[in-house]
Amino acid sequence: MSKKPHPLDGLSNILGTLKNEPANPSPAPLTPLPKSESGAMSVTHQGGKGRPATGKKSNGEYCQTTISIRKETRKRVKQALLDAESGQDVSELVEELLSRWLSEI
Repeated sequence: MSKKPHPLDGLSNILGTLKNEPANPSPAPLTPLPKSESGAMSVTHQGGKGRPATGKKSNGEYCQTTISIRKETRKRVKQALLDAESGQDVSELVEELLSRWLSEI
């Protein structure tokens, strides 16, 4: 009976190879961050990497909330939204329904 190899057995070989690679002899020099008028350091985004922060997560008007609904309900709601082709997502639907409910109470 042969022993089954552990999934991480090859990791030591990979790490050994990486350790033997020469380090970058001259790293890029660090430049100091600009100071604001108050003397505090300011951090500026250099841009160009990743997507712009334009979604709900980066909008201060929104907060992320976790709710529990039945799996079947979630499945049917997602399908109904896709079928409606309105571009509305589940969070927009919940926001609309809760706002309507608040105006009625």
